[in-house]
Amino acid sequence: MKLKKVKTLADLKNDPRINEVWSEDDNGFWAELAPGWMWDGCSCIHEFTIAKLCIALDEAREASL
Repeated sequence: MKLKKVKTLADLKNDPRINEVWSEDDNGFWAELAPGWMWDGCSCIHEFTIAKLCIALDEAREASL
């Protein structure tokens, strides 16, 4: 599946790999991945900036069963 590179918060919120994106005050941003997607063995991604979250999402892979 060819996915568009994400660059903004709006892109993250509309990406099919993402269930939800939120921030926790000064503790950065979180993205809960959609079922079937993993990042570094996890179902969530945490980064301190939107830009880094977008880069990390590019590393997400479909989970193998």
